[in-house]
Amino acid sequence: MLFECATCRNHRHGRARPCVGDSANSKRRAARAGCASVLRRLTFNCASHTSLFPFSFFSRLMRPTLPRLIFSFGVGLLGLGVLVYLTDWAVLWQQILPILFFILLSFIVKRAGVYSHPDTLHSLVGIVDLAAIFIFGPIPGAWVPAASSLFYILINNLEYGPRHSLLLFESPIFNAGLKAIMGLLCGNLFLTLGGTLPPPDFGIVNLIPAGATMLLWYVLDNLGWAIWEILRIGGRSFYKLFRETLGASLLVELVPLPFSMVIAVVYTEFGGLTRPVFLLLAAGLIEVAFVIQRYAISEERLNRRTRELAVLNEFNQAVSQAGFNTDRVIELSLQYAQRVLRAEIIRVELYGPDRETVALRAETRSGNITWTRSTADLTPALVFMRDHSASLAADDLRTRKLPFPFETRQDGLTARSVIFVPMLAGDDVIGMVTAISSQARALTMINARTLNVLAGQAAVALENARLYSVERRRATQLAIVSDVGAKVAQISELDELLPKVVDEIQERFGYSHVHVLVEQENGDLVFFATTHPLGEQWRRRGERMRYREGITGWVAAHAEPLVVDDVLQDPRYSAGPDAQTINTRSELAVPLVIGQRVVGVLDVQSERIGAFGEEDLFVLKTLGAQIAIAIENARLYEAQQIEAYYLNALLNVAENLADQESLDDALDTVVTLTTILVGVKRASVFLYDPIAHEFRAAKAYGLTPAMDRAFERLRLPINQTPRTVFAELWEKREPIQIANAQSSELLQPNLATIFELESVVLIPLIARGEMVGALGVDQGEKDHRFSSEEIRVLYGIANQAAVAIERARLDEQAERSKRIEYELGLARQIQTSFLPARPPRIPGYDIAVAWHAARLVGGDFYDMIPLQHQRLGLVIADVSDKGLAAALFMALTRTIIRTMAIGKPSPREAMERANDVIIADAQSDMFVTAFYGVLDATDGSLTYVNAGHNPPLLYHHSDQTVTPLKEHGIALGILPNVEEPQMHLQLECGDVVVMYTDGVTDALDKSGEEEFGASRLIEVIQEYAEKTAQELTDEILRAVQEFTEGAQQFDDLTLVVVKRNL
Repeated sequence: MLFECATCRNHRHGRARPCVGDSANSKRRAARAGCASVLRRLTFNCASHTSLFPFSFFSRLMRPTLPRLIFSFGVGLLGLGVLVYLTDWAVLWQQILPILFFILLSFIVKRAGVYSHPDTLHSLVGIVDLAAIFIFGPIPGAWVPAASSLFYILINNLEYGPRHSLLLFESPIFNAGLKAIMGLLCGNLFLTLGGTLPPPDFGIVNLIPAGATMLLWYVLDNLGWAIWEILRIGGRSFYKLFRETLGASLLVELVPLPFSMVIAVVYTEFGGLTRPVFLLLAAGLIEVAFVIQRYAISEERLNRRTRELAVLNEFNQAVSQAGFNTDRVIELSLQYAQRVLRAEIIRVELYGPDRETVALRAETRSGNITWTRSTADLTPALVFMRDHSASLAADDLRTRKLPFPFETRQDGLTARSVIFVPMLAGDDVIGMVTAISSQARALTMINARTLNVLAGQAAVALENARLYSVERRRATQLAIVSDVGAKVAQISELDELLPKVVDEIQERFGYSHVHVLVEQENGDLVFFATTHPLGEQWRRRGERMRYREGITGWVAAHAEPLVVDDVLQDPRYSAGPDAQTINTRSELAVPLVIGQRVVGVLDVQSERIGAFGEEDLFVLKTLGAQIAIAIENARLYEAQQIEAYYLNALLNVAENLADQESLDDALDTVVTLTTILVGVKRASVFLYDPIAHEFRAAKAYGLTPAMDRAFERLRLPINQTPRTVFAELWEKREPIQIANAQSSELLQPNLATIFELESVVLIPLIARGEMVGALGVDQGEKDHRFSSEEIRVLYGIANQAAVAIERARLDEQAERSKRIEYELGLARQIQTSFLPARPPRIPGYDIAVAWHAARLVGGDFYDMIPLQHQRLGLVIADVSDKGLAAALFMALTRTIIRTMAIGKPSPREAMERANDVIIADAQSDMFVTAFYGVLDATDGSLTYVNAGHNPPLLYHHSDQTVTPLKEHGIALGILPNVEEPQMHLQLECGDVVVMYTDGVTDALDKSGEEEFGASRLIEVIQEYAEKTAQELTDEILRAVQEFTEGAQQFDDLTLVVVKRNL
């Protein structure tokens, strides 16, 4: 006996029909969408040895329990292990071809099984398996049922089953092991009772052993699977299953078993596979199995189709007679569903227009229909059906879970089996039919298929009725739209047009209130026309809905229409002016849009909950488009007038500012023109000081003498506490309007009092992204709210003023820059004059120098000091800074070192004394690194002191090596009373000394990441040391320039090269 679900059966028989999705429409939609995964999700199989759940949310339902797993793998591995252990492989190999033939025969006969229950498969395979045992003996013969079962179920699982390894191999291993045990036990029982293997005839000797063997085979097979099923579905469910399938099991699986002895005798007596007699017998067995299977399938299919067609044909006629009566169609659906299903409860639910709510629910129970027409939230089942649109059946809710929460208690009824079927109108799910039974397996996949067809016919009828109603109403609405559109085309004045439009809409559609609100620049919505009794008062008072306030504010902010079925349940709802719309229960608001811009809102209200639908939205959107055009045309004309004035004002300001040469004249022009062009009483300009971080009063117009004196003293920091309006202006950099200056926290109380301020506007003056000041205007003690057009003109003037202020400042900066550049040029000439004009000419020696400041003046210097007895003092130094300060410090240091060099006999004494003088005289944090050497031209000796400077490099002509000069003291100007080490070296003919500053070695490449370095300098010296001192100097400079690739020089660069030629 094999237990498998009808889905596996349908797959194997070429009738792939989903157990939980028996809708052909669902499959067609999935195929059109190219979504094979949908079909896989719609299909789930039982957890028997032949199939498991591909449907992901059913996977938990059939997850094996630990006892069943232990039993399955224990029996399977035990049976297979014993069989492998007992097998004589040499004997088995000798019979391998006949055994493979019987394995194949067993596999084929298994495929030709018939069903007595949706989960129970019966086949004639026992005949083949027992015949193999009778022919080949217990051990070789047991391989036939074990192998065929293993491969058959494994292939089934691989094709239709899960991907979890335990579930994939549980049933194949269990079944193969069970068949191995059955083969071994039955074969040995046959031999023990005196049977002859292989049986030569049908004699009495084999009759009793064969009968006992067949009975044991049947008992072991059913006992093994009985235990497995009890572990899976429980004892009570198994007992019911056993009663339903016992008769078919005895008839198909036990009664035909004697035929196995016939096969064994024919095989033995007629030469086995070598004679056609046995092959014909095997073919006959296969044919009989498939004939029986085909007959059972055909009979089942015919009976089911006959019943379905009869019911569906009758239902189709009844629906046709119902016409466009929606309630009658639903009533017929419930009645006919109750006729064909064993269900206590049948329910029809229709989605609302938004598919997020239930618009109608009808339920039949005991022949009575209950109607619920109020809007309700979707149940989990409706959400699932909306998203998947697939039939769903669970024949036993205790063992098969649904993919969504489902309350099994239904008005005193405990649901055991249930069907959910979508109502499909084309590709759209308009509702769902639910059937609930208190009996397990009362509702199955077959019932789901029938109900699916019935629901599809009902859905088409309901959709046709809906479309008919919609078209009739839309025709009426379009006529009304045409009438209102004619008025829009005939009347151009908004004050005359909009009141007539709202009256017409209210009269034709019967709405409680109709409003047209026009959006202002700040986003507020002004009541321009309304049918409310207080509407005229609202307009005179300038009543408005604030930005994002209420439903209309939300619609204007989001530029989307909004239908609210119950305003009391919507947090966005606001009662409006005077709270006079308190009786409103539902509201529909449509934005009046031109392009991507909202110009207003058309708002209608009703005293009924859920009064507005898709048709109302369609009509109001059409009317809204016409009203928006009328509003936009009026605004365009007004905007043209304002734009002309705005451009003229900016032109006047630009022309007047162009003639001003000084900053003071420009500011005076700004404040004067502002009062004239904008019509304000007073105007003032404040300039921003970026160093002090404050705004300072610069120019004002319209102030009294006392106010003017107070104005000139104003200093307004941006970082003071409490925070002021100027701090806000600095941070936001956009116009700020203060409606009530006397009570504003942003203005100091004394300022509002001194300058008699009431309404103030401050405009930032921004040039090239930088704040340069602020323009302030006010109307004195008059309360005045500046319009967006006035602020726009002020902003244009402010931009012109900012440019003028920046231009004046740039002119002043340019003049200062010229003076500084001239003074730096003079400083460079003076600094250059401190340096030797050219190196001295000393017989036997070649000297070259190079000096390049990073700026106009620098901190590097060198010196050539003539001394007594044909000696020459060589100095190279680098001040710790750059620019003008370093140049001044360089001049001081050069003078001190030169003085000390002439007055002191040795380099050490000169440098130590120079250090003391620098520390005593220099009042700065700068210091200087210096190298001072005395070259004796008579013998080529060089006595030197290195005060923290880069060690000069000595090229040895004899071995062409380069070494840095030893010893390194402390830089000058850091510590007093230092002792600088003095060294001595002897220059030979061809030797070269290269003195340099860090501008050479610290030069960076174009990426700014790599330095020139001492190693590159040494390479250049080694390559060009044999040339003249000047040529070597030029090569060093060229190497540095090639390395930096034109990058900007960031440090001063100095070179002194001394070469001995004799």
